[in-house]
Amino acid sequence: RWATGFLAASSALMDFEPLKLTIRIDGEESQEDIWDLTIANSPLFANNIAIAPNASLDDGLLDVTVWPAMTRLEFLGALPTVWNSSPEQVPAVRIQQARVIEVFSNIEIPIRVDNTVARGTEFRFELLPGALRVVRP
Repeated sequence: RWATGFLAASSALMDFEPLKLTIRIDGEESQEDIWDLTIANSPLFANNIAIAPNASLDDGLLDVTVWPAMTRLEFLGALPTVWNSSPEQVPAVRIQQARVIEVFSNIEIPIRVDNTVARGTEFRFELLPGALRVVRP
C-alpha cells in the first residue's frame, strides 16, 4: 500500500517547492517553510493513512501536523512513517493539539477539506465543542 503512495509522492515532489506560511496555533504565531500542514480531528485520512495517529473525535481539540521544509530525499525517506502510523518518529515533524489554527499565505494555495478542494490566502480552523449533535440508536 505505501509503495504506491511513495511512487506518487516521489513524482509529485519533483515539481513541488515548500510553501512559505504564517501559522497561528492558539494565538502563537510562526513563519515557516513547510512541505505539508495537516489539521485533523480524526487519526486517519485517505486510504487509512494515520497522519495524526493520536487525534480523537471527542477530545475537543484539532491535531496539527507540520512537515517543515527539508531536502527532497529527507522528505521521501520520512513518508513511510505516515503509512506506518508514526509521523512523530521524524524529528523535524511537529505534532500538537489546538482549538484554533489560522494559516496565512502571500499566494493563493489549495486546501483539501474532506474531498473538496478550496483555494485562498487565509484560513481559520476552529473546533466548536457541542456544535454537532449526534444521535445514535
